[in-house]
Amino acid sequence: MNHDDVLSPHDVVRVTQELWGPMLNLEITPVEEQGSSIPQGIVASVQINGQWIGSVRLHLSEALARRAAAAFLGVAAEEVSPEQLRDCAGELANITAGGIKRLVPPISKISLPDVGTAADASGAKGGCRRLIQTTFDHRGEKLIVTIVEAEASAQA
Repeated sequence: MNHDDVLSPHDVVRVTQELWGPMLNLEITPVEEQGSSIPQGIVASVQINGQWIGSVRLHLSEALARRAAAAFLGVAAEEVSPEQLRDCAGELANITAGGIKRLVPPISKISLPDVGTAADASGAKGGCRRLIQTTFDHRGEKLIVTIVEAEASAQA
């Protein structure tokens, strides 16, 4: 089931800004990105399975992941442990996926987050295609939100 008409880049920007602004008090600004340069740092992914099958991936520079984790935990950035950094990145992906899940056909479930580094991540896997990719900036640090959709044959 193709949802080019259901999900738009504007939807992804809105869902992401609603999370980062009020919840983390971190202003992120959508930016036009030339090419698809993925920041070195943290990658968190959550699968959505139901009538629509896909995933939501957050690529964060390590500095931005640390700022977000500090805001999420209410501590100074230098106090965030590597485990807390991964846990918070996973939770941010989970919350973002929850916002995206509301925009696709109902009766969907989201998976537990999968968190790794940019070196661990690959592009769209076989049977999947990148549906939407939006890039944000926060004080010179990059966040990329990618929506990947299972191709029709994989959803059958």
